[in-house]
Amino acid sequence: MNNAFIYSEVPMYSSVLGWILQQSPSYESEYFVFNNSIFNKSSRLDPWDNHSDDPDNWAHATDKLFNFYYEIYERRPINVKELLISIQMHVHDHKQDNKEYNKHMMDNIYPKALEYAERGELEFWQLQSCFHHKGVSIPDRSEYKTIRNKIKQDITADYDFKYDSNAIVITDLFNISIKKLCKNLDIVYTNSMELEYNKFLNYVDKFIIED
Repeated sequence: MNNAFIYSEVPMYSSVLGWILQQSPSYESEYFVFNNSIFNKSSRLDPWDNHSDDPDNWAHATDKLFNFYYEIYERRPINVKELLISIQMHVHDHKQDNKEYNKHMMDNIYPKALEYAERGELEFWQLQSCFHHKGVSIPDRSEYKTIRNKIKQDITADYDFKYDSNAIVITDLFNISIKKLCKNLDIVYTNSMELEYNKFLNYVDKFIIED
C-alpha cells in the first residue's frame, strides 16, 4: 500500500489534495474529511479544513491561494460564544494553557473583541492579528487592509523550506493534472478523483477575490 505525505503553505490545502488522493483505491485512509453540509452553504467555512500547525506545512503561497485562504479562513464571522472558544483553543493548542498568557488574552484582548462580537463586527482575522501576528490589541475593521497585508507578508515569508529529494512539488493548486499526478505517484487514477477536484475548483469560484 502506497503512502503519501502532504505538506502545504497553508494547512487546509493539504486536506484538499488528501481528499482527492484518497478517492484512489491505492490508498486506505479516512484522515481527510469532506463536509458536504458546509460545501453547500454560502459561508466562509472550508469543507476540507484539517487544521495543523506543523511548521513543515509552510512554504510559499501564490496570490490566488492566499486570497482563497483569507476569504475562507480569516474572514469567518465570530460570535460571542465562538470568541471565548477561539481564545481558549488558542491558549490550549499554542501556549499549552499557560496561565500568564491566558490572563493576558482575557484582560487585554477579550474585552474589546467582545464589544465587536456583540455588535456582529468581529471576524477571525482580528483575533489572528493578536494570536500569531504580534498584534497587541484587537484591530478595528477599518484596519482590514493593513492587517491583511501583514498576514500575507508573514505567510509568504521565506522560511527556507527544504523539499525532500523525492517530493512532487505542486506550485498551482488550481491547475493540477490529476492523471499526471497519479502517474508520478504510481497510484490508480479514477474518474471520481477528477470529479472531486472539479468540485473544489467550483467551490473556489464562489469565494475567490483577486488582488
